[in-house]
Amino acid sequence: MLRKSYVVLVIALFSIILLLSSAALGRTALGYDGKDSDRGFVAQEPDQCSAMHDVGELLLSVNNNGTFGTSYAKSQDCFTNEPIPAGGCEYPKGSGQQYNYGSAFWVGAIVGRDTLVSVGHDGWQHVKEFYPEPAPFGHMIRRSTIDPNDPMYENAISEQDYVAVYMDTFPDRANTQNYYSGGSHTPINIKVTQNSYAWSYSYAEDLILFDYKIKNIGIQELEDVYMGIYVDADVGDVGDEKKYLDDICGFLPYYRYYYGPNDMCSYEDNPFIAWIADDDGNLNEDNPALSPTPHVTATRIVRTPAKKLNVSFNWWVSNGNTAYDFGPRLKGTEENPFRDFRFGGLGTPERDDNKYHV
Repeated sequence: MLRKSYVVLVIALFSIILLLSSAALGRTALGYDGKDSDRGFVAQEPDQCSAMHDVGELLLSVNNNGTFGTSYAKSQDCFTNEPIPAGGCEYPKGSGQQYNYGSAFWVGAIVGRDTLVSVGHDGWQHVKEFYPEPAPFGHMIRRSTIDPNDPMYENAISEQDYVAVYMDTFPDRANTQNYYSGGSHTPINIKVTQNSYAWSYSYAEDLILFDYKIKNIGIQELEDVYMGIYVDADVGDVGDEKKYLDDICGFLPYYRYYYGPNDMCSYEDNPFIAWIADDDGNLNEDNPALSPTPHVTATRIVRTPAKKLNVSFNWWVSNGNTAYDFGPRLKGTEENPFRDFRFGGLGTPERDDNKYHV
């Protein structure tokens, strides 16, 4: 509880809302077929699996529980049985420079009269609400375009594909019984298929692509669905136990490009880039044994079916002492009163309604 956590959260309005010209996402819109929730494996252990993207210069571990990185999942690759470095995000490869502590996928929706949010991890109260099915149905899939004669070649997109499927329909396993949550987990009833891709080519070795598909496996329509990426990205040498104390983050909503003779022409793009870095590159003049971390890692929305997105960037510092739990907030008004985040501080949003608000 006393660990200080610098957090970046990027939230994008789920684009199918705009495509359907409606605020409601029904069973047909999200591919409901009435079968996915009928496995009946509540008594069996979920087949939790982690795997490392390591073909490029950016190393990143992905998991089948709605998280990436090692802090909220296993620290061993389920395909190679090799240990995954702490944090699960290193750049460049072999440098020992870490750019993650733990990250998670969040989904929020209005379901009937309920405001619900399901999280891979909330980053603070150890709430975990996404799980895969038991083996063999829940195991991750690995594919690769490297060798056409390899069975993994079929349907591969990149040199290193991982496919993970998980759901929020395991309320008996979700760790939400705590003072701040206000009760047990109520699922949205969704199934998430997460595809992640990596390459070794020079033009793509510094990135990992994620593709998410969300399916409504419940019987109620989902309205005003939002998707979020929660990132707690401690930046520093793997051996630096205090690397999380001096990180900085920001958001680039637009960028103007100049071109033509003497840059006379220009156009504006909306990259929506959320980034994090060490405040001074971690040059470690007092401790030369620690590697400098001069790079910047970032998350952005690459593709969406919608022409326009409602994007929100939020950052906060979580702390067990509420006097230091802080995030920039708007002052309350009569029309939009200041919200109590149920923690006593100004930063960490507790309970589903506050997570949805953020």
